[in-house]
Amino acid sequence: MNLVFFSALEANSQFSSGRDYFAGRYKRNVPKANGNFGYMLTAVNRPSINREAYVQVIDFDFKPSAPSRFYGWVSQSKIKDDSQDVSGIGARLVATRGFSDQLFVLGALNYLDEDFDINDMGYLEENNKISLGGFLQYINPIKNENSKVSQTIFRVNGGHNRSTEGYSSGIGLNTELEFFMRDNSYISLKCDCTVMRGKNFTETRNFVDAPFIESLAKYNLQLAYYSPRTNKIRPYVKFGLGTDGYRSDDPSIDLQSESAKLGAGLILTTSTQLRASLNFFEYQKQNNWSIWQEDNLFGYFEKEMISSGIDIDWFPGTNQEFRLKAFIYGIRASDARAFRVNASGFMTAAIDDLNEFQLSEVAFQVRYKYEFSPLSNLYVVYTRGGKSSGALNDSFGNLYSNAWNEQTTDKFIVKIRYKF
Repeated sequence: MNLVFFSALEANSQFSSGRDYFAGRYKRNVPKANGNFGYMLTAVNRPSINREAYVQVIDFDFKPSAPSRFYGWVSQSKIKDDSQDVSGIGARLVATRGFSDQLFVLGALNYLDEDFDINDMGYLEENNKISLGGFLQYINPIKNENSKVSQTIFRVNGGHNRSTEGYSSGIGLNTELEFFMRDNSYISLKCDCTVMRGKNFTETRNFVDAPFIESLAKYNLQLAYYSPRTNKIRPYVKFGLGTDGYRSDDPSIDLQSESAKLGAGLILTTSTQLRASLNFFEYQKQNNWSIWQEDNLFGYFEKEMISSGIDIDWFPGTNQEFRLKAFIYGIRASDARAFRVNASGFMTAAIDDLNEFQLSEVAFQVRYKYEFSPLSNLYVVYTRGGKSSGALNDSFGNLYSNAWNEQTTDKFIVKIRYKF
């Protein structure tokens, strides 16, 4: 049996009252059933906005046989604030089985009602959803040494989502086929595809007069190739094609969104102490790119996007660590058109004025760590972020420089942690 309690109390500031956090966790093993069950309670008090949040969870994890597992949780959230007290329910059930070293299967059922809310002390990306899905992985080693392929891995992840009001998002499949070659090169084929189209019930943000949008079929294909891993410099290329979008009430208007993207980079590994990943560029061009504006209003644009990134990990000694991470992107959106979603879920041409725009953003961080002794470290960190937006008038080169020059974050931090 395990029992844990945690609390954190914030001090009051000049303009707000501090928040209070509490959590308790109980866990008990059940050897006869080869598993365990537990209970957790969290409480958050936010006096500045007169809000209290309580969440309780019962969880379990059992392995009835060596290759099988059954686990999940059931939870209730309760929020008290000035307006009203609201309670929500959530649950997740998962069953897995490994039929062999080659075949693994998972099935899952999720339920999150529209009032389920754990965001005061956790994170919930989306509620108001019932989902049923599964995952399968099959690993096939190639024993024939004359084959150029040493191993293939096939993965498929599919599911169905439905809102608690009954709106169906259809059925989708994500598939991936990986080829590991005997020369240590690597090829990946991915498809994010719609088996049965449905309704998008999240994009209109619960707008009463347009609670869903009728979707078109979705197919996103991607091919990636990595050169042999034995090289210190391992270039790679990626290529993708996609189609997506929403339906229009006017058959003469084509809102099918089609996209193409191309990327290139390399992985540099000169030794066990240094590894770098350089994403030179990833360029994407997409027509009929839709962006939610407000209520049931959407903007449609012709989109161009380019991004670049770098990730370096260097360990000059057993007690030293140097990391550099950077990512930057730029978007150009032209040919602005306005559409509104009607009560039947179809896009309808609108007369709202929308502007073409450009947007770019950069994130950059350098971190050095030195370990004096176990649990005693020196950290030196520099972080810089930037974001630029406005009317469409610059090239991608200028978008990159604008994001770097228009700072949103510029911090230099030195921290020492010492164990006595």
